[in-house]
Amino acid sequence: MLVIQSIFETVFQSLPNSLQYNLGEFLWNLNSKRLYFSAKAREKFAKVNGIKISYAELGDPKNPVLVILHGFSDSKESFLSFATHLSKHFFVLIPDLPGFGKSEKPNIHYSLKFYANLLHEFLSLRGISHFHAYGNSMGGAILIEYNHLYFDKFLSLILSCSAGLIPKQDYGSFYEEVKNGKNFFLIEEDHHFEEFMKKIFYNQEIIPFLVKGYIFEEYKTNRFWYEKLMNDILLPHITSSEEETLFQNKKVKEIICPTLILWGEHDKVFPLDLAYEFHQFIPHSKLEIIEDVGHLPHLEKPERTYKRIFKFYKELNIKF
Repeated sequence: MLVIQSIFETVFQSLPNSLQYNLGEFLWNLNSKRLYFSAKAREKFAKVNGIKISYAELGDPKNPVLVILHGFSDSKESFLSFATHLSKHFFVLIPDLPGFGKSEKPNIHYSLKFYANLLHEFLSLRGISHFHAYGNSMGGAILIEYNHLYFDKFLSLILSCSAGLIPKQDYGSFYEEVKNGKNFFLIEEDHHFEEFMKKIFYNQEIIPFLVKGYIFEEYKTNRFWYEKLMNDILLPHITSSEEETLFQNKKVKEIICPTLILWGEHDKVFPLDLAYEFHQFIPHSKLEIIEDVGHLPHLEKPERTYKRIFKFYKELNIKF
C-alpha cells in the first residue's frame, strides 16, 4: 500500500504546478463540502458593523450556545469534525474572523479589542447574551479580551493552546521567535512551509499530499496580508513594555468563569510550559493535556479532544 502511495505521489508531483494547484483546490473544496454534510452544519452570512461575516452553525438552537473561535490563518472548516461531537449537546457557532476564511477582509486596523467588540455585536444580533466559549491560539486571546470587556457573558471558557498570556520567561515560543524577527506564518518557499507544518502538527500525515501544494500557494499568496494582520493584532502585545505586559496578563487573572486549559502535548507554537503558566494565572481552572498532538488538538485528535471537554462539562453539571 505504501509503495502504491509513493508511486502515486511521485506521479502527482510530476504534474505542472498549476495543475497540482487546481487539483488540490478542487479536492480541498470537495472535502469542505463533505465536512459540512457529515457534520450537518449550515454555512451562513451576516453583516456586522458593515463587515460580511461567514459562519457555520451546528445543532439545535434550543440547546446552550457554544461559540468557537479559530486561530491565526485558520478558518471555521478546521473545526467541523470536532464540532460534530459538540453539536449533540450545544448550538455551535463558528465564525470566520474578518481577515480570514470566507469573511470579508477590509483594509483596516485589526486588534484583539476589534475582534472582541465585533463578536459581541454578532452575538447581540443573534439575541445571545450568555454562552460557552472555546478559543484556539489567537481565538483564545480574543476571548480573554472579550472577558475583559464583557466579563459576565461567559458560562464557561476553554482556552486551547491559547495566545493572550505573555510568558514570564523564554519557553522557545512563537512570541520569542517574533521578537527575534522570525514569523513562520510568512511563507515564501517550500522549506518555509515544511517548517510551518512541523510547528503546527505533531502528526505530519494529517494533511494529504494532494492538497499540500494548494495550501502552500495560499499561504504564499497571503503572506503580506498575514504580515499586516500580525503587526496589527499580536505584535503590540509581543513587543510591549513591562507595564503593558503586566496589564495584558492581568486580563487573564480577571477570568472567573469555569475554565479549562486545553493543550497539545507537543505544541511547538506555545510549548506546554505556557499551559502551566495559564493554569497558575487562573487558579480555579482545570488543565487537560492531549497526548500525541501539536498546536491544533481539535484537528489532529477531534474525538479524544471532545472526550476531555465532555469530562469538563460534566463536572460543571451541564445537563445534556
